[in-house]
Amino acid sequence: MKITEEQKDELRREYAKVWHDDAKMVDYSVKQASCVINLRGYLVDYDKPSIETRFCFGEHGYDFDEVSETCEAASKSEKYFMRKNMDGTDAKRVIDMLDGAGRCWRKAYPILRPHRYCCQDDDCRIAYIEWTADASEAHADPMALTDDEKAELRQMMVEEQEKFEKRLKAYLKRYGLSKCRYWTYWADR
Repeated sequence: MKITEEQKDELRREYAKVWHDDAKMVDYSVKQASCVINLRGYLVDYDKPSIETRFCFGEHGYDFDEVSETCEAASKSEKYFMRKNMDGTDAKRVIDMLDGAGRCWRKAYPILRPHRYCCQDDDCRIAYIEWTADASEAHADPMALTDDEKAELRQMMVEEQEKFEKRLKAYLKRYGLSKCRYWTYWADR
């Protein structure tokens, strides 16, 4: 879901409290936001994911020829490019933590935390999601997200994943793998 002008204005007002009306930093912070969710009056924003075009394959004690072949195969694989980019996003991480899947071998519980930037105004409504694996800690915390808020956050992250996938496909259609760099190295022994 695309960030609306109303949400941008709201973010701009809140980041002005953080950056004390430094227009350059406020504009940068708002421009980086890909999506924003309003939870209990706090604004949680997630940055636009960047497209990774540099892929490094370390040898780490394996056969260097095998690593070189793997690197060569990856350099010709759009599937590898898509998978590495999609797996590295905040959206994927949030979905995995809510589901207890992927790299997150157990479920994590989200807790809403207000950001505390140095010298910010006290009434700033910018917040972030903190994650805990302790269910009792999460249930005892009054800022723990409810099931409805988790569902809303998850839906937003799924939409962000779809938006990024579309962006990656457009990148591949325009450039292919020509702008990607792949290399190997011998690890320290």
